[in-house]
Amino acid sequence: MPAAPLTSSQGESLPPTPSPQDSPLPEWLRGEEYDLNPAEELDWAADIDFSNLPDWSGDDEPPADKPAPTVALPLPSWLTTGGDGFTAGPKPDEPEGTGLLSGVRGPIPVEPVSALPHPSPRLPDVTPSPITASADAAALFAQIAAGPFPLAPVAPETKRRPSLPLLDLALLLAVIVPLALRLELFAPPASSAVPAYLSMIENLPPESLVLVAFDYESGLADDLEPGVSATLRHLNSRNARIVALSTVPQGAALAQRLWRQLSPAGAGYGEHFVNLGYVPGGEVGLRALFDQGLAERRDFIEGVPLRDLAIGQGASDLASVNLIIIASGESRDVQRWVEQIGSQRPDLPFLVATTALAAPVLVPYQASGQLHSMLGGISAVAAYEQALGASPVAFRRLDALTVAVAFFTLAVVLGNLAALVGWLRKRLGI
Repeated sequence: MPAAPLTSSQGESLPPTPSPQDSPLPEWLRGEEYDLNPAEELDWAADIDFSNLPDWSGDDEPPADKPAPTVALPLPSWLTTGGDGFTAGPKPDEPEGTGLLSGVRGPIPVEPVSALPHPSPRLPDVTPSPITASADAAALFAQIAAGPFPLAPVAPETKRRPSLPLLDLALLLAVIVPLALRLELFAPPASSAVPAYLSMIENLPPESLVLVAFDYESGLADDLEPGVSATLRHLNSRNARIVALSTVPQGAALAQRLWRQLSPAGAGYGEHFVNLGYVPGGEVGLRALFDQGLAERRDFIEGVPLRDLAIGQGASDLASVNLIIIASGESRDVQRWVEQIGSQRPDLPFLVATTALAAPVLVPYQASGQLHSMLGGISAVAAYEQALGASPVAFRRLDALTVAVAFFTLAVVLGNLAALVGWLRKRLGI
């Protein structure tokens, strides 16, 4: 049936409700006509008793003379007025807020809490209990401080036995005396590397071009220069042309100083000996030396190219070099030469003058044939000097070292024997 028109509570007519066909609903929501007549009786109010409602419940607002009902709830004593409690609501003397809080009494001021003073709370008065241990310690300290300080008995001073200073003096004399008197007490031990080192230089043809690398610093000069000096004398006796250079910054100056010791007047420089100075760059510098050759490298003293000197005739590149001798106390310097130059010239022999500390690291290179021979340590140099019949500089140092080691060993043995005898006498009560 058609729906009745809707009316408001004041009797005004409301616009008719659109039918489902006229509404913008999807097809699945559209169905038969529905009735929204509010005047139709509802069943939900049939069982409700409205007799207990107040008289004003039917009006829109309750009358002014009839206040809204209140419910009395029991309040705790601290919320009631009087005594130490407080009265709910704002107090008459509280200031009224401003701005948005106008009309509100006692508002909390808007400001950071950190800006407000915070009085420290008052702690209850508590009498501290005495600590017995601390009181006893304080009393003991006061007693000690007030009384005389007892002095510990001082043992009589005993004279120190002069055994250690005498031992130091005797060891010093054991080193100095063989050097000062140039004693030759012991024969150097035999070295298998010395004959090969000696024969390589002896078999050089006259006017051979020998490249000597002074790859050591001044700190190792005292250990290496006896062997290097003997080698230079040997090369000079074979009329070899010596070309010195260094991959260490100090090496060029050390090479020049050693040549001046061998030739004080400087004779033969530029003919039998030349110093080409420092070769920077490590591995890269050595590879450039192999690629670019020696002819354009300049003299360390006068800056003259090698090709313009008498010693440089025919010395264009490393192919004209007959022998390379490396003087170094570091095994990595020797490895650099072998890897960068020896790998390009496998037929080029290498000799090494090094220290006893670096020699074991280079033994595999000697065993593989990459190093022809090696002077490792002062004992090998002493044997080389003896074979040459040269000035026995290393030989005398070896004598001094042998005497010092023998004396030190004897001192250790005698000192332990004396300590053992003293312990036995104390145990036996002698």
